Amino acid sequence: ELEQKYEEFQVRSFKEFSQKLAEKESTRRRINDILKELRERVSTFSGQNTLRATGKIENFAEKILNNNRDLLEMELPDYSEEEISRIREDLSEIQSKIDAINRKRSELSEKLSHISADIELILGKPLPLNSESDLEQARSELKSFIEGVEKKKRMAETLIEIHERLKKEEEDRIKEIFEGNGELRQKFSEITDGRYVEVNYTREGIKVKTRDAVLLSPEQLSGGTFDQLYFMIRLVLGNRIFPEEKGFFIVDDPFLKYDTDRLIKQFQVLKKFVEEGWQVIYFTAKEEIRSATEATFGRNYNYIELKNLTLFSQ
Repeated sequence: ELEQKYEEFQVRSFKEFSQKLAEKESTRRRINDILKELRERVSTFSGQNTLRATGKIENFAEKILNNNRDLLEMELPDYSEEEISRIREDLSEIQSKIDAINRKRSELSEKLSHISADIELILGKPLPLNSESDLEQARSELKSFIEGVEKKKRMAETLIEIHERLKKEEEDRIKEIFEGNGELRQKFSEITDGRYVEVNYTREGIKVKTRDAVLLSPEQLSGGTFDQLYFMIRLVLGNRIFPEEKGFFIVDDPFLKYDTDRLIKQFQVLKKFVEEGWQVIYFTAKEEIRSATEATFGRNYNYIELKNLTLFSQ
């Protein structure tokens, strides 16, 4: 009903209707004031001049009325107080909706600003988000970025899988040395005079068991025993890798911390490996190593003295 009234009076809102009503009243008052002033001035004339002036006034008034007839003849509805109150409530509700829309718009603008900052942080470049086409462009670039990340993720997962498989294979190979540890256990026990009876490999690493059933990590062993353990592991590992055709070992003074008795025992173990077909290239700066070699191998070894060596680094 209200919209029909607006259309009838060619207005779009109650505010515009009120403005037209005020304009009508203002025009009516202005016309009446002009006619009153003219009549007062003409009343001072006499004779034919008065008649002519009166005629001109009436003609002038007719023109004013004709020029403003649409406005003056517009019939305004007679709204009750209840209707006016309802219209005001409608206007208040509309204004509240407009305010809510503006708040939503402000919140959306702030969110877009944060999103734009996040996109710049991710892509390394700013992207405006001022229109629907900007949002579509941002979506497309983020999609490409995510696809690239997912591709790298798949590659990383493949590399991790390969690494884990290689790690497991390496652990299995290491476990083979310790499982049953017959050769390693026997040789390590021999060179330590039976003080250690087992060598095991666990998730925590290598563990050595003493004759008193105490488990020790390599770091808890003495320096000499520590060197003996890892030297024996190298020898046993060599036999596992080359079970048929033997190779050679290159060692650099592995027995520096040994006393004479322990040194002789270690060379006896080394001799057994040489008799199995292994070759050993032994670098040393200790004269007693040559004595131990002669005592163990007699003259069945080659001795090369390295003279005038110069150490340098870059």
